[in-house]
Amino acid sequence: MFLKTDTFTYGDHSTVLSELSALQRVDYLMFIQSRTAEYDALPEALTEQERQAAFMQMGVDINAWLVSRALCESKKEDDARHLYDAVRAQWSFDALGLAADKVLTLSGMVVPVADDADTSGQEALTPEKP
Repeated sequence: MFLKTDTFTYGDHSTVLSELSALQRVDYLMFIQSRTAEYDALPEALTEQERQAAFMQMGVDINAWLVSRALCESKKEDDARHLYDAVRAQWSFDALGLAADKVLTLSGMVVPVADDADTSGQEALTPEKP
């Protein structure tokens, strides 16, 4: 109801993403903690390729969780797990990363990075120059 939304476009497809609710933000951080603990508990004997694949899978899982929750609000879906599974199976790696960035920005969980062109001609702020 009070969540910001924005349209995410990738290729020829567009969808509406919502910012995370307060509870979803907490759940997101708990999911990251759980998923990274699983990764950290992997056996030392894994090859470099196996470790890289596990790391990539962890990133997909985290981004899919985030995107699925942002889609739940706009689609008014109650079954977040079903949507999470669908996002993992149907979205590309790049689309997941870009959509996750958009959700984090909408949710105020990252500071947007200004382009160099946006900052050209601006003086640096100092205590003497508000």
